[in-house]
Amino acid sequence: MSSHKRHVALSREVLRRTREGCSIGIAADGPRGPARVCSGVAITWARMTGCRVFTVAFAERRVLRMPTWDKQMLPLPFSRGVLICQEWTDPVPKKPTEDEAEILRLSLQSSLDEITDRADHAVGHAPTGRSEKTPG
Repeated sequence: MSSHKRHVALSREVLRRTREGCSIGIAADGPRGPARVCSGVAITWARMTGCRVFTVAFAERRVLRMPTWDKQMLPLPFSRGVLICQEWTDPVPKKPTEDEAEILRLSLQSSLDEITDRADHAVGHAPTGRSEKTPG
């Protein structure tokens, strides 16, 4: 999907594709970050489409970290890694209040932190969860 299209056009495209049976995937922290801070887009699309939400994380033992805002990782050849996928099961109401939407967003962010830390642990890396990072 393009980050240059208007949000209304993107939402219509998402709705059309999910009705056709396509799965969609998004980076919950958005294309520009900040890293590991979930936006409300996944909650909005879950509400609009009624689709199930899954969190996905991967980790590799040896990677080349790119100089990007999210420290994108490029796995090195012959490295071992894991890919973990789990369903996020919080029910998303059709018309959540602002407080409910924020609680859901924080729950999804927590689920993403947990699965990311699990993947890191599986390959022998120290967890990097939000609770362990220093502010700033």
